[in-house]
Amino acid sequence: MKTFKNVPWINCCTKCDAERATVQTEKGNEDWFYDGDKVTCENCGHTGVIEADGECAWCVWDEVDDSQGCNEEELVMAIVQFYIADSKDKNPSEITKNLRYELPDDHNFNVDDDDFEFCIEECAEYYHADCDGWEDRWPLLFMLWIDDQYLGMFEVEREYDPVFSANKVE
Repeated sequence: MKTFKNVPWINCCTKCDAERATVQTEKGNEDWFYDGDKVTCENCGHTGVIEADGECAWCVWDEVDDSQGCNEEELVMAIVQFYIADSKDKNPSEITKNLRYELPDDHNFNVDDDDFEFCIEECAEYYHADCDGWEDRWPLLFMLWIDDQYLGMFEVEREYDPVFSANKVE
């Protein structure tokens, strides 16, 4: 069974309206899921299953139990911040909040996660696309904070998928 986290293209959770979900699949991949694959909202834990028609796939969310309601605490997103360090010797206490980049709040990361690589990859994608990171010389050193707790420094490589095209000249 494969697990894909932070899937953005499945319809919003019917309990909390979160746009990201985790999908467990036997045969699928990150771009294609099958009938019966299990879906879990990353924000509130609500569940559902994938339905597919051969061309499209979507989530049919389980019925919401209104008696339980939605705990407002569950909807609070962590504040994810990062800083691009120029050396491995950088002291985290020297990096004030106003020097850090902040990841937009549509992610569900927390300090209790034991695997921060996905969080750092999201930070790197945001930095590359929205903060002119494409101009930098990679690899870069990312310092990570979640809810003001420093979690460490990570080296991030930038990978490219080259695309080639050919034209006949003779």
